Amino acid sequence: FNHRKFSFHLLSRNFAAPRKRFYKKVHVFESNGGFEICLDKYKLKTPLGNLLHLPNEALAVAVATEWDIQQDTLQQHNMHITALCNTALDNPCRQTKETIVDSTLQFLAAD
Repeated sequence: FNHRKFSFHLLSRNFAAPRKRFYKKVHVFESNGGFEICLDKYKLKTPLGNLLHLPNEALAVAVATEWDIQQDTLQQHNMHITALCNTALDNPCRQTKETIVDSTLQFLAAD
């Protein structure tokens, strides 16, 4: 067992290279009683592949703005509204709506 190699492995991190901006235009459009966002001709999807279908135009514009202000590389750690919408739609922890609302309100009260 090589302790030196193991220690180095624990200290090093493998970060994925930042994704390059692959689109030129961002636009919001109405669809099925809600709003969606297109990056060029591609509809925006969540990390789990769900269509990012938002309930109102203001929220869709906020998400679209986050994508539109990205420069050469995507800074996803600065896209907080997009991340919140992705989590709400994908629900990776399989929480009920009530649990999500309660935990969000507790977080906002502490922020």
